[in-house]
Amino acid sequence: MLLGSGALAGLGQMSLPATIATAVGATLLADTTWYGMGRVRGNWILETLSRFSLAHAASIRRAKQLFFAHRAQCLIVAKFLPGTNPLAVGLAGIFAVTPAEFLVWDATGALLWAGAWITVGYFCASMISAIVHEAARIGAPLLGLAAAGLVVFFVVRHMVRRHRFLRQLAEPRLSAEDLKQRLDGRAPIMVIDLRTALDLASVPVLRHIHILGGGIEAWRRCEYPVEPIPASAEQLTSKQ
Repeated sequence: MLLGSGALAGLGQMSLPATIATAVGATLLADTTWYGMGRVRGNWILETLSRFSLAHAASIRRAKQLFFAHRAQCLIVAKFLPGTNPLAVGLAGIFAVTPAEFLVWDATGALLWAGAWITVGYFCASMISAIVHEAARIGAPLLGLAAAGLVVFFVVRHMVRRHRFLRQLAEPRLSAEDLKQRLDGRAPIMVIDLRTALDLASVPVLRHIHILGGGIEAWRRCEYPVEPIPASAEQLTSKQ
């Protein structure tokens, strides 16, 4: 759509500044919505967004690492990474990036992202116009068939990759209720926190490891007790 809008501007049918301004405004409207939901609903927004990601929890962990490393600047890079922008915007809301700082970085990223694609379309207007006319000459049915084939290809590839990934994650999982019962029973259990604050720490190889289903958020939803993060982990987070 951005390439097409730029091509129309290059052919004199649209205003280039107005086209870029419209794209930036639409991006800011969508991102501000995710940002506000991140501030209000917290980690719920990450759980919702992760359902559309192939990597699920792993994608959120990587997004958190990127955000901790670069803070609001990652809003610019995220614009050019498909599927990453909503996560980055949600993290900006969760980790209390001020509205003014968010708007500055997000507007900068939106301007660079939309401006780049629209500018390419603007300078390649003749080429894009020729491609469109050639496609119209071939015929709409053939074009529609090709488009449907591409859609089927990407859908099947997505399903295969997701199935393969979920099969790799088919490991024994321990529910929050089971863990609480074992802890209450004084069972010799070591709980290792693998969230971003401790991702850089070396974790020894242990036997009989079970993944806590739903992570710490499932534990919190059950209203089980939690303890504050030690000072060393907090210092590690601040350094990130």
